[in-house]
Amino acid sequence: MRTVLILFLFLAFPLEAHHGPHHGQGDKNARDAQRVKGVYAKINASYSQNVKAIIDAKCGDCHGGPPRLPWYYSIPGIKGLIDRDIHEAQVHLIFSNGFPFGGHGTPTEDLEELKSALEKDNMPPTRYRVLHPGSSPTDNEKNAILSWIEESQKEMGFIREEEGK
Repeated sequence: MRTVLILFLFLAFPLEAHHGPHHGQGDKNARDAQRVKGVYAKINASYSQNVKAIIDAKCGDCHGGPPRLPWYYSIPGIKGLIDRDIHEAQVHLIFSNGFPFGGHGTPTEDLEELKSALEKDNMPPTRYRVLHPGSSPTDNEKNAILSWIEESQKEMGFIREEEGK
């Protein structure tokens, strides 16, 4: 009986090892991770070269760091409002470390959110625009960012397919 038990244990464990992922799946995942990393690096290089200066100038006070605070920041009530706005902005997108951006979304979602904000012309918020003339991106700046987004989304085609699974 003891021999049967030992034989059973000896045979059962090697069979159990084959219930995991298929051989080579780990290699594919590693290759995919490297490919994603390479795509992000390429997009970040394009970001740095083509649109980072625009983003820093137009979006950096809230979505970058540290903000250039206005003289009226020290007024009670205003300080809390500005702090809340900056916190909320950085929950969504943080541009200060390049692409992929910080925030709560995936890189694909971040590009869609940025594209939507530019197309709907809802960034920066109206109250910020009123107090900061020239804070809105010009048409040329918007077009440059939108072109970069379109180019980046093409680069990320394979990644978007993976995120959808």
